[in-house]
Amino acid sequence: MHSKPSVTKTLLLSLLVVFAVFLLQIHLSAETESRSSSPANEQAVDEEYTRLIKEATTKPEFLSPLTSYLPQVEGVPTPKDILGYISGAPGKLTYYEDILKYMNALADASPNVQVFSIGKTSEGREMIIVNGVDPEHRGSLAFVQTQEFKHLGTPDSCEDITGGMGLEGVSNLQKFVMDGGLLIALHNPVRLAIDYGLVRGIDVFQTSSKFYNPGSLLQGEVVNEKYPVSYGFDKEMPIYRSQSGPLLKIEEEKEKHVVLRYAKEGEVCLSGIVKSQDEIKGKAAVVDVPVGKGHIVLFTFNPFWRDLSHGNYMFVFNAILNYNDLDAGLKK
Repeated sequence: MHSKPSVTKTLLLSLLVVFAVFLLQIHLSAETESRSSSPANEQAVDEEYTRLIKEATTKPEFLSPLTSYLPQVEGVPTPKDILGYISGAPGKLTYYEDILKYMNALADASPNVQVFSIGKTSEGREMIIVNGVDPEHRGSLAFVQTQEFKHLGTPDSCEDITGGMGLEGVSNLQKFVMDGGLLIALHNPVRLAIDYGLVRGIDVFQTSSKFYNPGSLLQGEVVNEKYPVSYGFDKEMPIYRSQSGPLLKIEEEKEKHVVLRYAKEGEVCLSGIVKSQDEIKGKAAVVDVPVGKGHIVLFTFNPFWRDLSHGNYMFVFNAILNYNDLDAGLKK
């Protein structure tokens, strides 16, 4: 007898709830639109957010404050001075775009700062090198052991490392290898060994604009299992490789020194993206080049990529552990 009134009451309550939710959605939508269209809100800086970041990044355990508050050098403006807000503030450019904009503006404003473009990442972001000089501390930059920094100055030291190792440093590397040392080049440093003639018969392979290989797992194949560098590995294994490393063009007489290559047949990409993969198929991934009494081992990928590619570590460790017997793979 009482079922119909009960059902009617339930339906009315349900309709009221739905109507209330509908009104709330309209109110929130209008409020959001009003905020987003307000010029004042677009330009506002979240001071509390900024204060918390600064507080968190200026504690004693941090080496330096947030980049937004550097450089603390008289005459050199901070990012906030140039941008009008702290890098990464809500509603602003991405942190990367902020820093790029700041560095370029700083270079225009200060004779002590230079910005050099070195190309773009695989995502299309511009890469830059920033060269800055503190006018209050001009002069040499020593790499030596001191009471404060007891672990600097090894395995070698120098009173002034400004400008990098230069040709003299490259010559010393060559002498080190010629006398029986082992030089291992991972990823981009391979170019140094090639460009300065530390290895012969090997050049950088120029890929086309169609080739695209951001961080991906590729199929690797051991070419010579007798080489100590490949000890303990199966015939095939995954290799992690990112776009920026060079591929190699190798003269026929140097082919015997290839330890590992990217898959020659089938799919070279196990996970990720490789466009125009024919350009990488069969290319050398690791080459062990005898130079004088020593060896230079070239890796066209980084076996220690962000300390994640554990399965590739042993290629490097094998080279180090067998540094004085890397010719074993060539012996009959």
